[in-house]
Amino acid sequence: METEKPIRVMVRPSIGQLLRRIGGNLLHWVGGQLLIAFLLTLCYALGFALAGLPWWPLFAVANGILHLIPMLGAALGLLLPFLGWLLLTNGNPVTLLWIVLIYALVQGLEGFYLTPKILGLRLGLKPFLIFLGVVLGSALFGFVGAFFAAPVMAVAMTIWRWWYGDRPGKPASRP
Repeated sequence: METEKPIRVMVRPSIGQLLRRIGGNLLHWVGGQLLIAFLLTLCYALGFALAGLPWWPLFAVANGILHLIPMLGAALGLLLPFLGWLLLTNGNPVTLLWIVLIYALVQGLEGFYLTPKILGLRLGLKPFLIFLGVVLGSALFGFVGAFFAAPVMAVAMTIWRWWYGDRPGKPASRP
């Protein structure tokens, strides 16, 4: 006697489920950006305090908030402590050198580690892909492209996984 083979039905999750996943990814992106801004604020606060910059808490918070504006925020962020040094200190060049060094170190930490790692984990993307997406987005569309690179990639990956990976009987793939 022959045994009957079960009929496999390929069912894709509903559009509503897809939209909920996309919304969740966008919330993860916002949360990741806020976490990065908070961590940068702490790094700037520590660095500016050690450098002896007057009003360092104000400059640290301003730099953390300005992080949310890609590229332009970084330029404005460096300008603020420079103006603080110029207007509030006796013009000690060593303090200025410390400010520039701290700023370069924190920006490097953010660009090469914090953003790729935090957003990569929250969005389910590899850190190198986040870094590459931000670089390409920036090159193609300026600061708007840099700002929206990670969420656009997350939405595209969510749609890809929904379309190709979420079928019963097939293990979910993470391309």
